[in-house]
Amino acid sequence: MQAPINFVISVHADAAREDGAIALGLATERLRAGGADLIEASDDEATLVRFDALDHDVLWSAAELAREHGRAGLRFGIASGVKERPAVPGARTRASERSVAQARGLARSADRAGVLVSSQLGSLLIVSDPSLTPRLRATRLFHADGGTLQAYRFEAGAA
Repeated sequence: MQAPINFVISVHADAAREDGAIALGLATERLRAGGADLIEASDDEATLVRFDALDHDVLWSAAELAREHGRAGLRFGIASGVKERPAVPGARTRASERSVAQARGLARSADRAGVLVSSQLGSLLIVSDPSLTPRLRATRLFHADGGTLQAYRFEAGAA
């Protein structure tokens, strides 16, 4: 049995396109049906978490959704989540702001119909499941401000 993984998933769509909002809604619902919890949504972006996952279904769902709705500008950023215990008993467990920001940054940096995985999560996935190695391609992204970001592109069709 694998150790559980906490995923933070950011889905970004092209808000200027009418089908972008539709694709974002469909993606959000499919991820929720797969066990993810919605933590925030706007017209062009949704952020979800899936705590204690024992599988990699989030990756496969993201890749399938990106392929199906890539024309709508749908793209994904997925990071490992750090749980923050609630300060108030009975409140929901949250993902750290850093994890959420990282997933959002990846989604915004992804190519249309792309799935980017944080370098930390990608490395963890390769170690925990070597069969994912050919599907996770290391990449370096360049920002307009001159900074760089290390990540993995998840390519479901690669083998």
